[in-house]
Amino acid sequence: MKQDTQNTLKEFIAGLSPEEQKYLQKIIRWGEYKAEMNERHKDNPEMFGALRTVNQAILAVAGV
Repeated sequence: MKQDTQNTLKEFIAGLSPEEQKYLQKIIRWGEYKAEMNERHKDNPEMFGALRTVNQAILAVAGV
């Protein structure tokens, strides 16, 4: 099952244009950064709230 999922993702990514692949890489990096910041600031509600606000703004601009 895991291998099937990996193959499907590889096929999907291979079908993207170079520009779309670059955008996908940026989204992945943002997700990794966001996860790191959430973990780092989980005990600081003010910072955690600020991170959530920034993330919502980015998603709104991206039209998601």
